[in-house]
Amino acid sequence: MKRVAEAKLVDLQRRETALQDEERELVAALNGEGPFQGLFVDAVARKLTRVAEEAERAEAERQVQAGRVLDRSLRVSRAERLLEKLAREFRLELERRDFAELIEQAAGRASLP
Repeated sequence: MKRVAEAKLVDLQRRETALQDEERELVAALNGEGPFQGLFVDAVARKLTRVAEEAERAEAERQVQAGRVLDRSLRVSRAERLLEKLAREFRLELERRDFAELIEQAAGRASLP
């Protein structure tokens, strides 16, 4: 789940970067000069507005996803620590059992005539 969340975050970052690039291109087009410049100013301005709004949504979505990635990372860390603790406790219990068996075997040999 963490990897899926990270992959989605990367996709959102790419989308946000692409939208920012498109915004820069549209601003450059508005600032540029050419024989047809005046004909397309309104269309470019409307598109720039749409792209800016979409970029804001993408930024908000990226922030939410970054929070999810952080949450999942923390969960993974907790799970890993818990797993290590349980594995350590399991090994100690096995060692205790082995030690108890050795003591019983040694006691059994010592009591033989």
